Amino acid sequence: MKLTNQQLSALIIRPGLAKLRQTDGLPARFTFPLRLLIKQLTPAVEAYDEARRAIAEKYCLRSDDGKPKFGVGESFLWPSADAMRGVEAEMRELNALEFEIQGERVRADLEALEKLGYRPSVQDLLDLEPLIDFVIPPPTATDKPGGDV
Repeated sequence: MKLTNQQLSALIIRPGLAKLRQTDGLPARFTFPLRLLIKQLTPAVEAYDEARRAIAEKYCLRSDDGKPKFGVGESFLWPSADAMRGVEAEMRELNALEFEIQGERVRADLEALEKLGYRPSVQDLLDLEPLIDFVIPPPTATDKPGGDV
């Protein structure tokens, strides 16, 4: 299965995956294949972080001794707007790159997950979509149009 670095970034930065993993009572038939997929992401996360850092170091402001200068929260400082545009352009390229992991998306019944207490946001579902095929049961005759919101 192919993922982009943008999708990888969403999985590691946003809370969707962590929220799902904190849900109690998830069945092994779901968690085991998901863990196999997640373990394959570790080298990709490391490579992505290294590439991001290399891009930032290429453009950042440097002290007299040649070391990168940092601002608040250990964020890089940029010498100019041109440098920031360079970082943004290279990050867009990096984020668009694809990599491959072995396996298929894990199927998950969204209604069953919600019964276990998992409350995903729409953004969580979008972020997890590369790894999880959320199955949403069709509405029944007793469901209201548009569902309960």
